[in-house]
Amino acid sequence: MLAALLIWAYSLMIFYIYGYGGLIFLKKISKFQDGLWLSFPIIVILGIAIITTIASYLSLITPLASTAAILILLGGILIAIFTRPWKKLSLPTYHPLVWVLLAVVTIVVLENATHRPTNYDTALYHAQAIHWIESYRAVPGLVNINDHLAYNSSWLVLVASMSFAFLGLRSFHLTNSVILLATMFYFGESFQALLQKQFTASNFVKVVLFFLSLYLYTPELSSPGTDLPPTLLIWIITILILEKVEKRDLNFDLYSSFIFVFSVFNVVIKLSSLPLCLPALLILIQQAWNKSWQRSMILTGIALVILSAWFLRNMVISGYLIFPISQIDLFSFDWKYPLASTATSQQILFWYDKFPVSGWTKYVGATWEQWLPIWFHQLDRGQKVLLLISIASPIGLLAYRFSKTEQNLAIGFSIIFILNYAGVFFWILTSPLFRFGYAYLFGSIILGSASAILRLVNLIKKGSLIIFLPLVIFAFILPLYILATTTDLSTISKHALLPADYSPSQVQLCPLGNINFYCAQKLFLCNYEAFPCLPKPLSHNVELRGTSLQDGFRTIQKP
Repeated sequence: MLAALLIWAYSLMIFYIYGYGGLIFLKKISKFQDGLWLSFPIIVILGIAIITTIASYLSLITPLASTAAILILLGGILIAIFTRPWKKLSLPTYHPLVWVLLAVVTIVVLENATHRPTNYDTALYHAQAIHWIESYRAVPGLVNINDHLAYNSSWLVLVASMSFAFLGLRSFHLTNSVILLATMFYFGESFQALLQKQFTASNFVKVVLFFLSLYLYTPELSSPGTDLPPTLLIWIITILILEKVEKRDLNFDLYSSFIFVFSVFNVVIKLSSLPLCLPALLILIQQAWNKSWQRSMILTGIALVILSAWFLRNMVISGYLIFPISQIDLFSFDWKYPLASTATSQQILFWYDKFPVSGWTKYVGATWEQWLPIWFHQLDRGQKVLLLISIASPIGLLAYRFSKTEQNLAIGFSIIFILNYAGVFFWILTSPLFRFGYAYLFGSIILGSASAILRLVNLIKKGSLIIFLPLVIFAFILPLYILATTTDLSTISKHALLPADYSPSQVQLCPLGNINFYCAQKLFLCNYEAFPCLPKPLSHNVELRGTSLQDGFRTIQKP
């Protein structure tokens, strides 16, 4: 835990510095003259987006090891010298109860972050992808030895850049806990706001998301998985839009800049976040409509900077602009994954997420009218209820009649509800593994409950404060319950100094050319230790493009 606290401190510091520099940059290029500022957690998350983008470019020319870490640190020092980010840094004046609550949540996050990773996908390919990024610059044709390595979530690049594996202790995987901690403090601001009688819809939504985030994702903290970050970002974007229409108006401001950056950034973490990229598109359309051409060009440039690093990594690793979308076939690199194999990977990804247990192969080619009832039938009762409530959620939004003074709020609620609701159907039709849909399902339900939320706001404004008592009680019961059920007192001493490492690899040798590879012996799980490792022996003809792993791989095409 001691090492985890030190890495947390460094991570929060470097993310805040880069985020602060990014905030100053956004204010200057947009010529904002007002005193609008955003809170520490949001600046930290902007820093996460900036460092991820920088690390993605660095990964094209160097392994994300000591050199990259030094460059990122030096960049932070320069930003700190020129911007003096400590000027705006101060401890919030929270009620003691709020501080106690956030302290309990911090302990819950810390304890769970130091456990051994249990996420299946982490053992399957996350850990190996991180090991490759730490050990080599982007490897041409890496997809040819394991197509999972070409899914190329930029989140794994960030994890590798903050793993400090070059220290020789272990590859730390604490970045998910950092973003969850920042998010919990952001959502936790709502408790202080409510105590100060700031009864707004955004504060009540933040309270709900505070509980949901802690409950759903505490078990995921020890793994560098790619499900947690996009969900949190989707919910943060939702809150930022709500706060913007409550506190400001619909005109372009600093909120708009952050919403734009987060929306684009989320796509390079997980492609299934694409529907929540629409706020960025709406902001661009707004600027074009207002003939703010310079701002439109700047925003487009920011989007291209974020996306280009991801596209370039895709091209190097797989030979495609976006893998495994075989329909976008633009290049003819010698390391390019064969088109037929890419189409197969796309097919597996499309159908396995729908039928991971019942055997996806027999459903290939089925129309949505054929597979959708079967998919729905295999859900458990709780999942069915959640899905049906989500689909019926527009009723709740339509049940509330917004007053003339709430028109901006009505527009804000409508926009983000439509985006979340569209996300539900995008998720169902593309990749409906249930945990992938949490962001949209809960988002649409919460926003669809606008009628209840806004009526509650109005009720409390009239003096009915009795609702606070169960809220405060539950706010403490949930983290304490999670801490009690996830803490094993007998193992705390084992990770008091260092967090638990990845699970040991169970492998056997399976050479490729003159290089010793390992192959997983159990459930295709390589974990981190054995490297380079394949989930199973290669079933197709693959060769090295040169004499080293850095030269990459290619598939030998049959004449």
